Amino acid sequence: MGLEFVEIALIVFLIMFALLAVELKKLAYAVASLGLMSTVLSIIFYILYAPYVAVINLLVYAGAVIVLFLAVLSLMKPGEEEGKGKMYDTTVEILGG
Repeated sequence: MGLEFVEIALIVFLIMFALLAVELKKLAYAVASLGLMSTVLSIIFYILYAPYVAVINLLVYAGAVIVLFLAVLSLMKPGEEEGKGKMYDTTVEILGG
């Protein structure tokens, strides 16, 4: 009973952090949520008796990829995060306007 509760709680946290990573407007928060999601996924892999997959997932996705995303965020200009750059409306282009 105890292990089933932990597994269900981890799956709920995994889904919650995945949704937050997609829906958050601030990119730094979205990257942090993606890192937490990857960490929870590594814990799930470890519980499922796949320790090598858990360690590689933790090193690559929760480690290297998140550090790379944070490095790119630190190099961005302040106005680029909100999309105030060279973005344009795709519906206008599709309609030919």
